[in-house]
Amino acid sequence: MEGRGLEKPDSLKKWFGVAFGDAMTAAAREHIHVLRGLLRTFHLLEKPGEFLQDRRIRWTIYRYMLRGRRRNASRRLQKGPQREEMLERIAS
Repeated sequence: MEGRGLEKPDSLKKWFGVAFGDAMTAAAREHIHVLRGLLRTFHLLEKPGEFLQDRRIRWTIYRYMLRGRRRNASRRLQKGPQREEMLERIAS
């Protein structure tokens, strides 16, 4: 949000992990079946990563990976008020 670049992974494995995470986040914001899978894991209703066994969820995330990391990473940035503005809102 402040104009800094994306973190640069130093290996292919780390790059794939970061790109997959960004794609999963972007897909979860736009597809309810991906979000539900993530929430099942988050609420410990199933083992971590078990929702990825669903082919539909996996292919949706792969499709988002094809959009590019920069576009997916921008989806996780939420613009909000600065600290001073937030403290003023809380105080009032």
